[in-house]
Amino acid sequence: MSRSPASAPSLGDGPTMVAASPAEASVGTQALIAGHERSQLVRKLRVSLTSHCNLSCFFCHNEGQGELKRAAVGLSPSDYGRIGRAAVAAGVGELKLTGGEPTLFRRDDATILDVVRSLSEARQKVQPLGISMTTNGVTLEKMAERLADAGLDRVTVSLPSLRDDMFKSVARVTTSRSLPSVVLRGLDAARQAGLTPLKVNTVLMGRPGSGGWSNVHEVAHIARVLREACVSEWRLYTLLDHDGFADHDRWYRYWTDGLLHEVLAQLGVANAHEVESLFDRVSDTSQRSAYPKLALELDVDGLRVVIEALESGRPVSSSFSDEGPYALRLSASGQLTGVLGGQSGSVDLMPLLKTHHAAGDRALASAFRTAQEYLMPDALGVGI
Repeated sequence: MSRSPASAPSLGDGPTMVAASPAEASVGTQALIAGHERSQLVRKLRVSLTSHCNLSCFFCHNEGQGELKRAAVGLSPSDYGRIGRAAVAAGVGELKLTGGEPTLFRRDDATILDVVRSLSEARQKVQPLGISMTTNGVTLEKMAERLADAGLDRVTVSLPSLRDDMFKSVARVTTSRSLPSVVLRGLDAARQAGLTPLKVNTVLMGRPGSGGWSNVHEVAHIARVLREACVSEWRLYTLLDHDGFADHDRWYRYWTDGLLHEVLAQLGVANAHEVESLFDRVSDTSQRSAYPKLALELDVDGLRVVIEALESGRPVSSSFSDEGPYALRLSASGQLTGVLGGQSGSVDLMPLLKTHHAAGDRALASAFRTAQEYLMPDALGVGI
């Protein structure tokens, strides 16, 4: 499989229920607003193992690390183990492995399996500690069982389309394999390995009938396939604007621009007007405040569908990315940040990792507490 050159295109406290009374839709469908407060978000750590990927999706923000690289860059498994123990000591209860594509991590002879084993040792210090992974699913079929044996709890898989031509266009790759089939086999392997509950992310883009690519019309089909694959949660996103995404405006469409209405129609939601009113509350609050971080949750015949209100230009009063505060982030080069792209600043863990004794471990834990206090903004455009 070859990539085309770059060009345009839970554990812890659980969610805070902001509006607990459901809005009834078609049979088997409910809607509510759920959110996470700042105190919950600082207990999450996204760990980028590498900036390398075997796909080159045109909208990828690469965890704020800049352009995807063909050479893997990463810390050692022992480094990640020390970081995991320091994070746990600072109160982190959920570790999410990301990339690039995390399954491609290489450091000398070490692989992601060594990283997961090293991070799993932090469970000796505290329970519960969740270790999950976000992946494009291309290598999951052959790695799922070994990842589970190493200590991984669950996976979230990205699925842009069930159309092979659309998938390959988005991912900018050339291969004779059907990529949707590869990913679905990976999901099945993850289910059999116990990497559950299974979650899937899909970025919706384009406008049907506009003459360009669009995956919006696939919502009903994808939902049906995910239910058959025993997926528990399907998260729907709009495109995030970021440096290097020159074609954002061409592909971008926000939920209130008719997109939510189309999605609800495809999902068979009967009282779409009431659900859209709920989402208006989510979107309005998200524009004005960083916390709680809100999303619209639908229960559609047993499949939880989560719609995040990340409007382009949000927050308008700051230089933060559209995503806003989401979790602490560790880059593959050892930089700890609180917002995608590091606009709120960063803490460099590399010098601390060179100190191999108890004092170094205490300094790492202190660095995490500093990041939790100062790098996660307490309001839109305002750091603590």
